Amino acid sequence: TAVGIERKKTVTVKNTGKVPAVFHANVGFPNLRVEPERARVEPGKTETLTVTLMSTTPTTLSSNAALMLNVRGGKPCRCPIEGEVIVPDVTVVQEFALPTAEAEGEAEAASKAEDGKSPRSAKSAKSSKSSKTKKSAKSGDAASEAKDDEEGAEAASKA
Repeated sequence: TAVGIERKKTVTVKNTGKVPAVFHANVGFPNLRVEPERARVEPGKTETLTVTLMSTTPTTLSSNAALMLNVRGGKPCRCPIEGEVIVPDVTVVQEFALPTAEAEGEAEAASKAEDGKSPRSAKSAKSSKSSKTKKSAKSGDAASEAKDDEEGAEAASKA
């Protein structure tokens, strides 16, 4: 797993005896923990243990790392744990730059200039058009027809 990433694995323990078993689990390694640490397992039943590895530095878990189950009145059970924690190898394949506020303003001005309007004249053209629409809605059908003729003439002059 990678440094800083938590990795979990489960282990199932079964009581094959005829009496309840109580155990204490211990991993004995600073970057490992086990849950639950203690449990009672009835005869024929199972208990699932979760072993979690979380390391902030690269490390290798070799045969020294183990999950130890100390069963009350019985002999300890040792389950080896092996693994490796690495630093991921990351490279930037494409550089990029975020646009600045100044560059965005220049781009907006350039696009308005391509339309043949400055930002101010484009705004006034919109407000003038909206006021014509409001007037024609108040005047009735005749005014609406006159507005339609105006828009047709504007479209023809642009083409």
